[in-house]
Amino acid sequence: RRKSILIRGVSTLLIVLSFEFFIQSQSSKNIRNNAHDQPRACMVAVENKADYHYEVIESTMMQYPLPWHEWNCSKRHAIFDVALTQHDSWARNELEPWKLYFEKYLSGKIRERTIGDGAVVRFGTVQNYQNYSHRYDAYIGVSCDSFDYRQWMSKGPEMFC
Repeated sequence: RRKSILIRGVSTLLIVLSFEFFIQSQSSKNIRNNAHDQPRACMVAVENKADYHYEVIESTMMQYPLPWHEWNCSKRHAIFDVALTQHDSWARNELEPWKLYFEKYLSGKIRERTIGDGAVVRFGTVQNYQNYSHRYDAYIGVSCDSFDYRQWMSKGPEMFC
């Protein structure tokens, strides 16, 4: 009798484990298929190489018109990173407070853009514009008019001023 109960228990356990394995493999397959079917998130870097306040940078992220239709990515999942200047005088006065503001109020937050273009912004990270961690679909130069904007724009079609 004990042997019979033990065999039924082992059989039931094998059936349950087989079912759980099947469910997990189907779930994993669906996740992989959905991820493969979805276009990647659009990546945008907003560069600030001069002394601009966070309102200007944040407004650029929320309102600067971009040609989403030209890129092979999803504007519904756009990630905006900020690249800040490493200029010593600005860094002493405004860099750290700006980074604290960004990390506390924006980083990781998701909002629809206020320009009405259907894009959804996920505020990403603060980057060093001299050493990006990845390639972007667009680089918006918030301060490009403080320098030679033609030189900035001539770097490629992904450059915006």
